[in-house]
Amino acid sequence: MCKKILIFAGTLEGRKLCEYCTKHKIYADVSVATDYGKELIPPSPYLNVLSGRMEERQMKEQIAGNPYLMVIDATHPYAKAVTQNLVSACKALHARYIRVLREEKEIAEENFVYVDSIAEAVKYLNKTTGNILVTTGSKELSKYSGLSDYGRLYVRVLPSRESLDACLHFGLSPKNVICMQGPFTKELNTAMLRQLDCRYLVTKDSGREGGFDAKIQAAASSGVTAIVVRRPDQVAGCHLEQILKMLEGLT
Repeated sequence: MCKKILIFAGTLEGRKLCEYCTKHKIYADVSVATDYGKELIPPSPYLNVLSGRMEERQMKEQIAGNPYLMVIDATHPYAKAVTQNLVSACKALHARYIRVLREEKEIAEENFVYVDSIAEAVKYLNKTTGNILVTTGSKELSKYSGLSDYGRLYVRVLPSRESLDACLHFGLSPKNVICMQGPFTKELNTAMLRQLDCRYLVTKDSGREGGFDAKIQAAASSGVTAIVVRRPDQVAGCHLEQILKMLEGLT
């Protein structure tokens, strides 16, 4: 029986884990939420990509049906529900669970505002004027319904039909939607903020891997106020480099 792992991907770390498995001939099942996420995983005889969002029941079925050596949670730091379900599924089945962690940084500068939720960000924005660049994802758009003027919003989302449809369904004009695959450089972020004449940037602390550093540097250099939604509480885990070392024992 071959050694096999399960990776919940959809992030840069997930793709790096997939590349490592291919290079070192480690078999892995790779779970991604969307067909677009599947397209980002390079074809490999060592990777079996599972497309579609899983609830806890489906996670349990997947884990119970396979003798995985470990289950690696490389989902986004803000994918709280996915992580909670995966932790519960692994605990119930006594499977080895490992969470990929990203470093966090707290910024103490005048033009940076920390909030605990998008609802809190909207409350803050309703007291301001000027255009806003939103980079918190298409799935979070409904949380901006309390904003008094949608015309101020420019939303940057993944280049998928699902993301675009979510933006249009929310009521945004197509000219206010930017469909691009990140992460982005400081220079590109700066150019976008200036081109759209934005005074505010709403972002999550997605870490260096998610382009957070480049976004806050662009905001600082452009005189734009960055509104940062703090991460939810995370379970214990390991950084990617530590997990790659664990995988060395499987090669």
